[in-house]
Amino acid sequence: MWLALPLSPAAISSDALEVMHTGIASSGLPDQRYGFGWFDGTLGGARVVSHTGSTTDMASMAVLVPSSDLGVVILMNGTSTLYETLHKPDTIGLAATALLLGQDPPGTIELLYPAFTGLAAIVIALIGFGIGRLVRRPIAVASSAGTPATSAEPRWRRAARYAYRGYVDVVVPIAIVLLVPAYFATDWSVMARIDIGQVLLAIAALRVLDGVVRVGRLGIARHRRPKTTAAALAAT
Repeated sequence: MWLALPLSPAAISSDALEVMHTGIASSGLPDQRYGFGWFDGTLGGARVVSHTGSTTDMASMAVLVPSSDLGVVILMNGTSTLYETLHKPDTIGLAATALLLGQDPPGTIELLYPAFTGLAAIVIALIGFGIGRLVRRPIAVASSAGTPATSAEPRWRRAARYAYRGYVDVVVPIAIVLLVPAYFATDWSVMARIDIGQVLLAIAALRVLDGVVRVGRLGIARHRRPKTTAAALAAT
């Protein structure tokens, strides 16, 4: 019923429908203009009128073909920021409309999601692999003479290393938790249900884990460091 209303003169006058559906402003695409809430364009030579809408966790699209009394609606109760950015719901709606018109459907960027999932898996696996190597690495402690077990590191280099680790293991996770939801105009109750939110949460958790492991290793090294006593100093 809802889809039939924009096609039905019984619900609204033909003149009003024509005004609503006729594009008068440029939409930025060569074969599409914007009317009153509707995009006026073509699909395989057929005139189509369409409108899309989305938030962080839903998306929808309505496509009307006035010459064929045909309408297609796509409703999604879950979506992805990548899908929204690249207009994935739009491509699905237009592909379904093309099929109903007997046309070859345009592409729906079907490889987007597997590609993103694969890339996210590689990034998370690399971070996890690095943490695993860190856990297995022997902990260097000072020798009994009080000198480091390894060659002395320049002070500036050590400061730079600590600053970098503080950034990636403290600042980055905090920024993800506090700033990402605001950037997408939502909260973590929604972000945790979509792909980008889940990937960013995993990265933040792994970065925090990396920092905890490094602080723990530093504490163990300090605990194992031999204590130089006065008697030992006198003996030398």
